[in-house]
Order: sequence, then structure tokens, then C-alpha cells
Amino acid sequence: MDVQKTGWVAAFPYLLAFIVKYLAGSFSDLLTCVTDKGRVIFFASTSQFMMAACFAALYFMPPNQPLLIQV
Repeated sequence: MDVQKTGWVAAFPYLLAFIVKYLAGSFSDLLTCVTDKGRVIFFASTSQFMMAACFAALYFMPPNQPLLIQV
């Protein structure tokens, strides 16, 4: 990868995580029908499942596609 692009590529996941956490926090506050413990379990489980799904998808990607792998 080009050295000039790596700064943006390294910063992008943190920016995306900030946006997702902000939206998830707002959504969590709206869920009044679920207990606090239930909300924590739901969001923690969802985040862990998504990370596992991304690792599984990464495993099946061809190594000659570096842009696709980074996305």
C-alpha cells in the first residue's frame, strides 16, 4: 500500500467505531422495554458476533486482493 494512504486507512476504523458507538448508545437509551443488563448483553453479543463474522469473511478472501481485504 502507498505510505500516504496508510494514515487514512489506519484512522478510518476509529472514526467508524466512534459513529457506530454514538448511534448504538442513542439506540440503547431508547430501549426502555429491556433491562440494563439485557441491553449490555445484547450489544456486547452483537459486537462480538460481528467481529467473528468479519474474521470468518477475512479468512475466505483471496490473498491477491489487498483492497478487498482491507475493506
